[in-house]
Amino acid sequence: MDKYDDAMSKMALGLTSSQVAKNYMVEDFGVGEELPFTFFMWSGGDLTLAIQLRRELMQQPVESRLSRCQSMCMAICSAVPSVTAISFIAEGFETLDKNRLGGRDLRSAFIEEDDLVRECITVTHCEKLPQTANLEITLLSLPYEYKLGRTVEWGRPLGFVSGMDKVLKTSSVSQMLRSALSQPSGDYYSDDDIDILFNKIISSGFNIEGF
Repeated sequence: MDKYDDAMSKMALGLTSSQVAKNYMVEDFGVGEELPFTFFMWSGGDLTLAIQLRRELMQQPVESRLSRCQSMCMAICSAVPSVTAISFIAEGFETLDKNRLGGRDLRSAFIEEDDLVRECITVTHCEKLPQTANLEITLLSLPYEYKLGRTVEWGRPLGFVSGMDKVLKTSSVSQMLRSALSQPSGDYYSDDDIDILFNKIISSGFNIEGF
C-alpha cells in the first residue's frame, strides 16, 4: 500500500478514484447519476478505511444523508482512535464569481445561468496536524461538464488551503468532520467489537472496505 503523507496526496487519491467512478457511471447510467457520498479514513499516511453511502440512500434529502454520515463518522473515530484524517468526497457546484450570485444558492444559479456555476466533485479533507493536534481543513474541487455520447469533460482542479477553516466554519460538512476527529477516544474496542460495529454501520446503509 502506498504512503500518502500530506493532505494534497490524500485528496488527490479520493479525487482521481471518484473521477474514474463518475466516468463509468455516466457511461452506464447516463447524465444525472450522482456519486454516492464517500469517506476515506486515514491513519497517518496510510489509508485505513473506505466507506460509502449506498446508492439507494442518495435519494434522501441532503440533511438526512449528512445526519446518517455524522453518526457513522463519530462511531468510527471513537472506536478507531488511530484515525487522524478524513477525506469526504461528494458532488456539488462551484462558481468563480460570487458577486453575480445575488443571494441565490449555487444549485439555483446553475439552473438559471449555465455560465456562472459549474458542477464539480469536491473533496473536503480534515486532518489532525501532527505537531499541534489542531485540525486543518483543506478543499479540492474538480469541475466537469457532460458531453454527447455519455462522456464527461473534466476541467482543472482547484485546491484551497489557507483560510479554509474560517470560510468553512459554519459548513455542515466541516462540522461533521471536525466533530468526529476532535472527540476523545472511547472505550477500548476489541477486534470482535470492531466487527460488530462495522456490521451495524453496514446495516445502517454503508459499504465498508478495510486496508
